[in-house]
Amino acid sequence: MNSTNKQVLILLTGLSFASSTISCNMPSGDVQAERPIKVPDGIDGNRLGINGHEIRNLMYIRKKVQDQLHGTLDPVTKERTGIYIFQGQYHSIASLTQFEKNNPHMTTAVRVQLYSLLEIIKADFVKIADPFVKQAYGVKGITLKFMEQWSTLHNRENSYLLVWGKEKDGHEFETFNRETTTFVHLNDFCTDLISFISDLIQSCPRAWKQFLELQRKK
Repeated sequence: MNSTNKQVLILLTGLSFASSTISCNMPSGDVQAERPIKVPDGIDGNRLGINGHEIRNLMYIRKKVQDQLHGTLDPVTKERTGIYIFQGQYHSIASLTQFEKNNPHMTTAVRVQLYSLLEIIKADFVKIADPFVKQAYGVKGITLKFMEQWSTLHNRENSYLLVWGKEKDGHEFETFNRETTTFVHLNDFCTDLISFISDLIQSCPRAWKQFLELQRKK
């Protein structure tokens, strides 16, 4: 195995940390012929590259963050319900962001309640992402190159996702907790992360087909 394949293997070990029953829907409907991110053909679908198992894990991460951002999806009504309670109602990061924007002069009591909830939601995010981040130590350069492609494609060169990806091993969440001080910040970060993962999945059509085959065998 050459050094490039060894790096890829380590990277993908970092992606493999959890599995769950997930939807088989692609982020934008189906695999596109034009790949958003340039994943080499030698990596897409390779057992030592991004394969069906890795797509499943990426889908898991995407789903968990999306549940935080927009709420859980009802399979019957197709409506989403927030998973956090604020002022007696269920909320998502998106709805709490809107509340924050609409209430710049909230009372001290409401402000304390809102930003206490922000810390809880950030802690939940850390639980989702921590295994992935820890196991990817030492190979961030590969992931960062994919992130940079994504940021150029979406005109998000100033995205905090890139800052997060450049942090030294072990300091990712220190910066995340320090810099994410509002729901607007958290909303932007989660939106960008979901977009990046979606682009990465769409860039691996062979691995996507392998993932669908894994789902059929369940």
